[in-house]
Amino acid sequence: MITRPRSSSTSWSRIAAAIAILSLSVCLHHTCSDSPAHAQAASPAPQEANHSSFPDLKPELAVEFLRSELTRSGADLERHAFHLILGFATSHYADDPRHVEAMERVAMHVLQNLMVPGDRVTSLGWEMDVWKENWARPYRKGADRELRDQWPKTPRESSRGGHDYNRSLMYVLRRLRQFDPEARDYAILFICPHPYSQTEVYDSSYGGVVGENNPELVRLREEMDASPWKLREIPFADKGRTRRVCLALVVPKSFQGRGVLAKTRAELLSEKALRPQAPPPAPTRRHRPWVPLIVLVAAVAVGLLCFVLATKRRGPMTLSVRIGRSSGQEFPGPWQPGEIIHTYVGPATRETSDRQVRLQELPTALGGPVLQIKAAARDAVSAVPLSGLRLYSASGKEYPQGYHLKRGGRETLQLKGTVTGSGVPMRVDLQVELELR
Repeated sequence: MITRPRSSSTSWSRIAAAIAILSLSVCLHHTCSDSPAHAQAASPAPQEANHSSFPDLKPELAVEFLRSELTRSGADLERHAFHLILGFATSHYADDPRHVEAMERVAMHVLQNLMVPGDRVTSLGWEMDVWKENWARPYRKGADRELRDQWPKTPRESSRGGHDYNRSLMYVLRRLRQFDPEARDYAILFICPHPYSQTEVYDSSYGGVVGENNPELVRLREEMDASPWKLREIPFADKGRTRRVCLALVVPKSFQGRGVLAKTRAELLSEKALRPQAPPPAPTRRHRPWVPLIVLVAAVAVGLLCFVLATKRRGPMTLSVRIGRSSGQEFPGPWQPGEIIHTYVGPATRETSDRQVRLQELPTALGGPVLQIKAAARDAVSAVPLSGLRLYSASGKEYPQGYHLKRGGRETLQLKGTVTGSGVPMRVDLQVELELR
């Protein structure tokens, strides 16, 4: 890719912004420390109340379920870390938010009362197949809310209902085989309203659900030493009727711990439960009203300078794109948010517009769009994979919703997957280089 020397406006803007923030922090420090109330010891922030709108829901049953089945497979949870793969069935998310809340309470209880630093957590959204994933994030103390933010909040786009336990399990086992083929320290926990697979409401595009004797499923279970499904239900009452949160678990037949915890799991869980102590009292200071005023004026002046420099020096945007061994293309901005900048299609596509280009490096029988570049915001663009393809970073991180690139950024990605053209499955694996300056 051809690159140009970058303008110094970014450096000037960052320096000016840093000065402004520093000045403002000094101002706030003087204002707060001169306040009489600051002379008293600060109180710890009250923790979020463990309120539940389901008084008879017993999420601790999920922890007992995981502990017993992992121990039965040979795990020593007090010494060894494990990889929790937590999957949420989402086809009912739009119609039944009460059950979604119950599912999340069970999952959050598992995070808070079983997971410790050294463990890893993957979260999934699944219906007839897995459609959302956040893979193998190291668990750390205080990260429960952050992990919860990664859980699915909606059904799959254009969802037609239904959920397929075995098809989704096959996806997870394939990913394990891809990223960690020697893994025997996992626990795949699917959470769902029903303990059995269901087809879509309308004509199924998947051709039905995957059976237990599916050859690929049988082979994947053998390769990854996966146990049969272990089932457990957690009943709860909701507005006078009895409902349930269903748990379906797969663990290794013979658990092999690899990561050793820094302390016992019981000790680490006890440390998680401890509240942070209040900081010592801050010394009182003599009130000087003119100090914060001067610092505030300086912060405003530097902030204005930052704005002027950024406005004056920042020129129009240019997006550079290079795919595979083809020559790079440049697209000048600006664009409106949501505007399609360019779409790349297969060689067999019959008609193209001025905002489309055929990728000759793809198989000649392949038609249809494979990658779309569009404006995401005033100073950002998104690269969105199409036709079932996926985008990955160099380290293997997947971007299911597309890659978001801000101005001044540069990234090299891989566009991968299998696309069917003329009835023949064709493998796609192309390097995508993006730069927005």
